[in-house]
Amino acid sequence: MKTVCFLTLAFSFLYSNCFAQTIKVDNITPKIGISVNSISVENDIPDLGQAGINNTWDFRNLIRTDTTTLFYVDPKLTPYHNHFLYANLAMTIDNQNFDYFHFTESSYCFLGSSGYAPENDKARLTKYASCKNMMNTPIILNDSLVGMEKRYIKIDGRFDVYCLVLSTIKADAHGTIITDRDTLRQVVRYKRFTEFYEYMTDYTNYAYQKQNELNYNWFINDFPMPVFSIDISSQFYKGDTNVYESMSLAQKPVNQDNKHPFDFYLSLSEDGMKYVFHVDRNKARKRKLKLHTTNKNGEELAHPISIKLNKNQTSFEVSAALIESKQNEGVFVFSLFSGKEKLTLYYYLVYPVEPDLFESEIFDRLL
Repeated sequence: MKTVCFLTLAFSFLYSNCFAQTIKVDNITPKIGISVNSISVENDIPDLGQAGINNTWDFRNLIRTDTTTLFYVDPKLTPYHNHFLYANLAMTIDNQNFDYFHFTESSYCFLGSSGYAPENDKARLTKYASCKNMMNTPIILNDSLVGMEKRYIKIDGRFDVYCLVLSTIKADAHGTIITDRDTLRQVVRYKRFTEFYEYMTDYTNYAYQKQNELNYNWFINDFPMPVFSIDISSQFYKGDTNVYESMSLAQKPVNQDNKHPFDFYLSLSEDGMKYVFHVDRNKARKRKLKLHTTNKNGEELAHPISIKLNKNQTSFEVSAALIESKQNEGVFVFSLFSGKEKLTLYYYLVYPVEPDLFESEIFDRLL
């Protein structure tokens, strides 16, 4: 009888420890030099299942639409690194708008973004007072984070948005994803709920607005972004509510072999006094080039600059004083001519955000 009891206790101990093992996903940090295709999905929001283990998420009836490629690049080779000196990774889809991050072995945080979108004529700088922690890594089931951050957005030099950001994050579920093409096991879901309390002003008028975001992200080991994402955003303004939904899935990352993904791109010298233009010589084959600088209306901002490159030279510098003499802030359009070839680049020049801006009493009103 004693032997049976001992065996029963031993089995119970092994059984309980088996199910007490830590469930986690690791090695999910993006690296400089990779690209990932993100595919938009147009379905209605599927059944999200329950929190906890042993979920099966059935995403077999996906309607795939547009594909967007995310490029992860060295932040020092981007035009807005001076606003985000703490960044060790940047992401762009178009060489015009950039997100900036700081990754460590234990955390993933978002610093802000900047850029210009010519398709909707919007230029903006978004900056957090400190690093907005998005998650801890590795992701361990039932881990959670609660955060409050201050965010400032400058839009076209005409609008300021002061924002208080409250977020609750939890790795709340584990299981298997089934799609029409793959079965992914040992998946951990990250659920994030964020509230944005905003004060917007054009320096004459002002308005308050609230936004909520609910994000579900599914992660697997050794994959540098969510394999599946659902985002639900709600805007509340003057009694009206607008809801936006989006879903996407990611394909296997591609290594760019340390080659920059764009033919013509811009960075700044460390002291900020020079523009450094980088060019793919397969696209600009001539050794004699000419750089034209205009605003977005086509008005010339600087005299055309002639450049002569050496045979293997892939970059050249131009004094910021030559370019910024007629416009202190705003959108610059750089056109590089190489014979009949023309390469175009947009750049949003905006003054850095001073740290004391985040001490403004406006943020106190949003509490």
